[in-house]
Amino acid sequence: MKSQMKCYSSSEGISQVVDNMSEHSNCLLHGYEFERKLGKGSQGQVWLVKRKSDGGRVAIKCLNIASVKTWKKYELFMREASILQSLCIEGVVPFYEYIEDLENHPPLVCIVQKFIEGQTLADMLKAKHRFLDESIYDIIAQVLRILQSLHEHQPPVIHRDIKPSNILYDALQNKVMLIDFGSVATPAKKTEGSTVAGTQGFMAPEQMLGECTTQSDFYGLGATALNMLTGVSPVNLGYDKVNPFQLKFDEIFKKINISQSTQNLLTHLLSPQIEDRPQTTTELQETIENHSNAVLSMNHSSQSASLLAKWFSNPIVQTMTLLGIIVLIIGLSIATSNIIPIIALVILGILIFVIFHFSKTKPQTLDSDLTTRTLPCVNGYTNNEMIIQHVLNNR
Repeated sequence: MKSQMKCYSSSEGISQVVDNMSEHSNCLLHGYEFERKLGKGSQGQVWLVKRKSDGGRVAIKCLNIASVKTWKKYELFMREASILQSLCIEGVVPFYEYIEDLENHPPLVCIVQKFIEGQTLADMLKAKHRFLDESIYDIIAQVLRILQSLHEHQPPVIHRDIKPSNILYDALQNKVMLIDFGSVATPAKKTEGSTVAGTQGFMAPEQMLGECTTQSDFYGLGATALNMLTGVSPVNLGYDKVNPFQLKFDEIFKKINISQSTQNLLTHLLSPQIEDRPQTTTELQETIENHSNAVLSMNHSSQSASLLAKWFSNPIVQTMTLLGIIVLIIGLSIATSNIIPIIALVILGILIFVIFHFSKTKPQTLDSDLTTRTLPCVNGYTNNEMIIQHVLNNR
């Protein structure tokens, strides 16, 4: 489906002049009014500002050229601005303008985009949110639709840095946005030399060699899903000794509650070999849909079983059920003048007593919020994290 959003050109405000933006100047720009800093990196900052012309809130990402160690960083920033300007894709934050002032002290280049409310998935993980299988499948399916538009763009666009901190989630609308195109690549415009871009643990093995394909983004999507399921960054899981490009997640799968269908999907996405991953977004969409249906079916069965267990854990229900069975058997015994039902009644009563006595476990409480769940936390660690930490410490 084509996006209906309006696209903006950098030509509308490229003549804006940047004031001196040091660490203490609060990033004041002509035409913009500073509100607050949203984030800071080693070479740049992101600010929330308000346009003086109409009061609209925008996000400005600024690169301090003086702090850039290699000119490649500056090239990547300009590439990000150029590609964002060419995109009109639902799920990608709209681009407004590119501002450059090399005469400023320090010299600056800035990208202005629409400000989007929401939390990144990384923020949610830090807040101890844990995602249900259903919500994870929904989120990765939404990201995949964005990737499909990027990969089908001419020229194709590869994000190269799919990770929780680059996925913005609006819980009210259940909608995700893909952000930070600072590592983006366009294979159709290859230049001499290779650039290693991405985040350790989330970037595919070929990216470590300076190469990338559309399947590289699929690997990042799998690593993101793994992080959401376990609450642990993939880089902390370590790599296989025999195959240094293979993440060691088998031990984690054995210790925490992950469905077999989800395990198969993650294994597929996180394969070190490009050819072993899904080859197209269409193929991956079908795979995700199949796995999602399997997980939903399993979860519905599990919920039904839990509700049934909760029902029969009620002492009143237990008593009424037992009395009903006793009355039924006595009635049959009188009607047939047979002592065997009486003997069967005694045995059945003993079995029922034993079963009810040893199965009085508290049923699992189903979270009413199907988007996220918070696991019990002990000494700052959730149950999953304690299990994972134990596995990592005893490898």
